[in-house]
Amino acid sequence: LDDVWNQIDLEAVGIPYPLGRSKVVLTTRSKTVCGQMDVRKEINVACLPDDEAGQLFQDKVGQGTLSSSPRIEALAKELVEEMKGLPLALITVGRAMYGKSNPKQWESAIHYMKQSCCDGDDQDLHMENDVFRRLKFSYDSLRNETLRQCLLTCSLWPEDEVILTGDLRRCWIGLGLVDECDIHGSYRKAHSLIGELTAACLLDICHTGFHNGGYIYRRETFTHQEMPIEVGVKMHDVIRDMAIWISCGCSDNKDKWVVRAGVGANLSIHAIPWTRAECISLMYSKIEKLHPVPPFTCSTNLKRLYLKNNRLDERIFGAIQSFTELTYLDLSDNRIKEIPEELFALVNLEHLDLSCNGDLRTVPKRLRELTKLKFLYLAGT
Repeated sequence: LDDVWNQIDLEAVGIPYPLGRSKVVLTTRSKTVCGQMDVRKEINVACLPDDEAGQLFQDKVGQGTLSSSPRIEALAKELVEEMKGLPLALITVGRAMYGKSNPKQWESAIHYMKQSCCDGDDQDLHMENDVFRRLKFSYDSLRNETLRQCLLTCSLWPEDEVILTGDLRRCWIGLGLVDECDIHGSYRKAHSLIGELTAACLLDICHTGFHNGGYIYRRETFTHQEMPIEVGVKMHDVIRDMAIWISCGCSDNKDKWVVRAGVGANLSIHAIPWTRAECISLMYSKIEKLHPVPPFTCSTNLKRLYLKNNRLDERIFGAIQSFTELTYLDLSDNRIKEIPEELFALVNLEHLDLSCNGDLRTVPKRLRELTKLKFLYLAGT
């Protein structure tokens, strides 16, 4: 039974139950279905290893295409690496590249795969129709809109980044996606939602980082003897691209979510649609400064700004003070030494994370002017 999404009554479809010596093999993207079907043995189908991924891609693109030039053979290996062993992507892109003997076409395909799907032109690779729309069924099958929105936020971290569950839970709580009667209940609820997303095979569990006093510090800060291991999650690159695509209205509004997390030196600040975006993530990008946005060009659309783990100092507040509709601001892991007057122009802030700015020693009394503030993080300062 292939692609099972709900419990199937085996007797109703003519399979005698109990099975006796017979066996039924089913494939599903939901562990919940495994429980409903009384599955006795689970076999996790992981992404393909490099050699098998290369072979599958070669079968679809054709040896004739690959052998047309040594340059194309090298580019094909690079393109296969970008798909991280996901069979659906390897098959789709392999078929799309069949017969393409111009290296420029391969370079264009690699460029597309390396950037967010909302930024590129998908006329040739068919990722939207053949991959994203099919994977989206997993997203649509999540039991409620809260889970769907929680999944989408995971795409704001850099590609291949392990997202610490502490960071993720604080993000969901700060956005109001999880809002129980007390903070401990909210953390428990968020932990449960992470379990549901991993059970749906949309996130992978991994172990990294360390936990101390309710705040997560980076791995390099401590040794294994000093701190217990903290659990993190990881999002497959193609799932992440699908999530950004959904957040952009399935490409209908490409400026709605702008994700340039982890791009480092390749980041062009001037290319960011500051006046149109609702959510911008520039996390882990080694940014040292942002140019001030003139108030007369500033739209009130921007609600969420993620600047975690950069090299920004207090001048950042002058650059963003005109974004008065901001409700969520993450400035953790930067070089901020003081909180200037410009912060208090952001009167709609509900979530403010200034943690891990090690030289920040005081907060001004004017902080009370941010009357809508619900969450303030100052750990590691």
